[in-house]
Amino acid sequence: MKVSALHLSNATAFTRRLLTGDMVLAIKLLLAIGLMLVANDVAAQSEHPEPGTVHITPAILGAENGLHLEYEEGIVFVPENRRTATSRTITVRFRRFPAQEGADGPPVFYLPGGPGSTIDREELTDADGQQMIEFFTSVGDFVLVDQRGNPNVDVPFVPDMNMTVSGVPLNVPGDPKVLRDAYRNGFTSALNAWEARGVDLSGYDILNAVDDVNDLRAALGYEQIILRGNSFGSQWSFAFMKRHPERVARALLGGIEPLDYAYDRPSHVWAAHQRIIRLAESDPDLQGALPEDGLEAAIRSLLDRLEEQPETVTVPHPKTGELVTVVVGRYDLQQALKRFAPDYYTREGLARWPRFILEMQDGDFRYLAALAYRSRQSDRVTLIFPLIDHSLGISAQRRRTLQADTATSWVGPINHFYDSTRDLAPTPDVGDAFRTGFSIDVPVLMIQGDLDRSTPIENARAIQEDLPTSHLLHVENGTHLAIREARQFHPEVQAQVLSFLKTGSFGDIPDHVSLPAPDFEEPSDTSLFEQFASDTRIPE
Repeated sequence: MKVSALHLSNATAFTRRLLTGDMVLAIKLLLAIGLMLVANDVAAQSEHPEPGTVHITPAILGAENGLHLEYEEGIVFVPENRRTATSRTITVRFRRFPAQEGADGPPVFYLPGGPGSTIDREELTDADGQQMIEFFTSVGDFVLVDQRGNPNVDVPFVPDMNMTVSGVPLNVPGDPKVLRDAYRNGFTSALNAWEARGVDLSGYDILNAVDDVNDLRAALGYEQIILRGNSFGSQWSFAFMKRHPERVARALLGGIEPLDYAYDRPSHVWAAHQRIIRLAESDPDLQGALPEDGLEAAIRSLLDRLEEQPETVTVPHPKTGELVTVVVGRYDLQQALKRFAPDYYTREGLARWPRFILEMQDGDFRYLAALAYRSRQSDRVTLIFPLIDHSLGISAQRRRTLQADTATSWVGPINHFYDSTRDLAPTPDVGDAFRTGFSIDVPVLMIQGDLDRSTPIENARAIQEDLPTSHLLHVENGTHLAIREARQFHPEVQAQVLSFLKTGSFGDIPDHVSLPAPDFEEPSDTSLFEQFASDTRIPE
């Protein structure tokens, strides 16, 4: 393993400092010089640097409170495809924040979700980001690891891989058969384009992504690590534990997605909808607006109505003011029931969900039309999303379970993208032996919200049976961000989680905590569509 001359400090010996004034300017200059030296150092090497080579340069993070934090930006060179002896090398970016003085636990490796997500500088500098850094560096070094081939991460020697899904017609209701062709054409075009440019796409799979993390661990000199992941980050963590269990001290996971659960189960998503419905129906502020038969009956009625008679809606485009006519049907509403707002996975987003249903119940389909307009436009999709997820695949047993799930009639074909493109994927399937039979003797703390529709709580309950040293904290009324929400509403949980990270003992962590119900919005004279129109944007 080769470490650049810019690797200025030991993995656990350097200390974190808050800086101001001239010191900040000096370090900014050092960072600029360092980046130039990295570029020159890499350029001076062969075209394919030795796997395990690490380049690190000092960096500064400016926080919202005006203080500045020293950390390190780094890249590690890894084989593009470890199954190929002659594979070229690519890079994986990481960022490392040093442990606080006296903190000597294993490093915390944060694995983002997606695939295709990252944590950008803006998120690290806001209050939540600063609290996250403060929290994890009280355990040990904090290392943020990005995914191979992620086009949302700007680092050298990484192909900027996206796929373009063409737009579909507006003058007919949304149709999964039409979308299937758009998905397949976009995926095929992207595969052909990147293969023609020499990219070995079969290397962008879950096993190579797992071994990237292990190579980085070894390159930085860590014997064991703590895994922190949410959503796909939890799935990535499970895969690491399956492949390298001896290298994991413990894991803190949320938005639980077991290895065989890349494909969602319709009845579990619908059950999450029903839990939200029950909360909304018990909200005193909504009593006067609720339909007599309840919200669930209203949703089912709306779905049937749009299937029988689609709605033609003409709305001003929120960005341009130009009139746009959109025909919406059953499938459009099925899609929108989950992704009805940019922040659909948060408590703030859920606060608007019952109102979305009530407005349509009253005959206002403009917001649904805006969502349909956006979903039918040409779109760019991160290519590693299907490449990695198709390598995870699905077992025959789970596929049979999903095919027999009657809730599909309500939530729609939620795995449609996977079903449409699975046979085209160049990434090899890991097989049932890897996906199933998960029994790893690693302490795993799972914190899961029961209002999470992206990764329903039933996922966590299923995997808990296979983890002999695990603990599930059920966050009642928690969402996809239940770990953050538990910390906000129950400070004692944060202290208990910190103790687990330091010791590996679950201690007094409860099985269940309850959060207040989301503060559901009441219908008002200003509709959801008008709210978003005033923001000059169609929700994404």
